[in-house]
Amino acid sequence: MIKRLFLLWIATTAALWVADGAFDSVRFKTLESLILSGFLLALVNQTIKPLLLLVTLPITVLSFGLALPVINGLVLLAIAGLVKDFEIDGFWMSVVCALLVSVVSFLIGLATGNTALRGQFRAGPGARRRAEDDTDPNVIDVEVRERDSDRERLR
Repeated sequence: MIKRLFLLWIATTAALWVADGAFDSVRFKTLESLILSGFLLALVNQTIKPLLLLVTLPITVLSFGLALPVINGLVLLAIAGLVKDFEIDGFWMSVVCALLVSVVSFLIGLATGNTALRGQFRAGPGARRRAEDDTDPNVIDVEVRERDSDRERLR
């Protein structure tokens, strides 16, 4: 937990530093304010934000997820209000900055292995099947079978 929070702190601080360089409307007057803001944002994202997302779930569903960047912007604006030498010019700039911080943090997480992409591929009835005699060395075939114990547990 501590290691994950530390890695998140470093990634968030780096993302805030990128946002500071990318936008003139986002300013850190000192290195200490950047480090403190990164720590607070990482801490809030791990503790308070899940509860905030749960409370705002109805508006998020009704807006088809468009409320999430607004929530992220509000969180970032609140942190800018808490940290003395961290300034953001306006609400919409905080939303744009929060989007950039999210993307950069995600990319840093992917690069460090702290974030994983998850997905599935399913071949439907209309999907093209490959021939059994196809010997392409670039294709990896995987066969997944359900164990009997798994089937029994689901019943």
